[in-house]
Amino acid sequence: MNGILRHDTSSGLPSGLDLSTTLAAMPAVVWTTDLQLRMTGSMGGGLPALGLPSDGVEGMPLAEFFQDVRPDSKLIQSHRRALAGETASCALPSLRGWFRGVLQPLREDGEVVGVVGLAVEEIPPVPMASRLILTDDGVRLDLSDAETEETGYPRR
Repeated sequence: MNGILRHDTSSGLPSGLDLSTTLAAMPAVVWTTDLQLRMTGSMGGGLPALGLPSDGVEGMPLAEFFQDVRPDSKLIQSHRRALAGETASCALPSLRGWFRGVLQPLREDGEVVGVVGLAVEEIPPVPMASRLILTDDGVRLDLSDAETEETGYPRR
């Protein structure tokens, strides 16, 4: 398995898993923040599809990392719910589809110290790039009503 799984020769079963190598091979992203919603880490093979940096993100504001500076965005609201101890969902558009994920409170000794997020790419039958529309104001993504509701991104 290309060094991703290590096998215990006595039992023949996988004995360990290199998660960073595995995650780098998957269309997924994992990230963590602190209590002020500043990035503390990110990894995953899905970072390029979202146009996100893989290095130098520590301390970066969450809104800057996800290129969503609207303070009332659903993404920011969902992270705030996770900071409050709730499980929340999120959806991020990419050119190929959607990254749909879950946000959990990140705890240390029972106390919430930040947020951990995991999102996996779903690729629809109709590529997102074919849903780009050129307008006088630039380019926009043609979203369905359900996608607009789920993500909070404007349909326009």
